[in-house]
Amino acid sequence: MAIFTPEESHHIRDVLRHRQGDIIKAVDGEGTLYEIELTRCEKRKPVEGKIIASQYFEDDLTTRVTLACAIPKKNRMDILVEKTTEIGVAEIIPMITARTENTRARIARWNKIAINAIKQARRYHLPVIHKAHRFDEVLDMLDTHDIGVIAV
Repeated sequence: MAIFTPEESHHIRDVLRHRQGDIIKAVDGEGTLYEIELTRCEKRKPVEGKIIASQYFEDDLTTRVTLACAIPKKNRMDILVEKTTEIGVAEIIPMITARTENTRARIARWNKIAINAIKQARRYHLPVIHKAHRFDEVLDMLDTHDIGVIAV
């Protein structure tokens, strides 16, 4: 059984105009693609469906990439999250610098952008978007990685 969030329900029902009995594809962000037959598609209620089939996809990249990036001003980080998600970055670590603006509310926004980007690019793995860290904390986090590259 699949129950969609209100936001996804609106998209399925009102934007894509699917109806009860339609078969759709959905991903969980962890590598699984589901084929779902819609069983309930009513206004102001969550869309529900029966899982018909599922298939797991390994991450298709041979190297897991973690991007640590100083947070740019305005919506430039939105674009960075979208584009790096589309090409398959596994983790995004926003870095706090002297000129960084408040990031608390933006992390939720970046997660929504990443979800839309995996749908757009037909990817199956959602990147982990960490809370913002200082540069020294990022260096400690990257100790567990095989290769670390820092561009200045």
